[in-house]
Amino acid sequence: MKNTNRAYLLWCLCFVGFAGMHRFYLGKPISGLIWLLTWGLLGMGQILDWFFLSEMVEEQNLKEKVSSLLAVVPKNSSLDRTSAELEIEAIKRFRDLCPILPINCQVCRVVDDNLTVLCLDFVDCPQELDHSIEQFPILAVASHQLGLAESLIFKIGDRIIAQTTMTENT
Repeated sequence: MKNTNRAYLLWCLCFVGFAGMHRFYLGKPISGLIWLLTWGLLGMGQILDWFFLSEMVEEQNLKEKVSSLLAVVPKNSSLDRTSAELEIEAIKRFRDLCPILPINCQVCRVVDDNLTVLCLDFVDCPQELDHSIEQFPILAVASHQLGLAESLIFKIGDRIIAQTTMTENT
């Protein structure tokens, strides 16, 4: 797991000519090299990173957590489970990866001809909807890493509040 204080300390190396060290630390070697060679895009990218650094650390930690969870899944586990059991297990792992998701939020997958959608229904906890929508990047990374869906729907009962389609860069 990456440490936010360490990332900020590495960010400070820009003052002695080593911009982008925090990006190397966070597993972004290409942008780290670009930051190093251009002094953080002439300082602008470096300054912007200061404000987003804690989110960058959180995202990297989530990716590492997802990778570690996926690494312990036996490769042949699907052979002795039904597809419904696998779906229940995948949604359970999604909830484990996303503790920000309210426990009362109902999670289900809907498979259409062209798209798989992860529905997050806040019918039992509508007051938590706005906060969860703000946390979309974390939910998207977890859903993408688990291969659950290409799109997320935030709804209350039958009323869709927000829908997002994820890209490879999400």
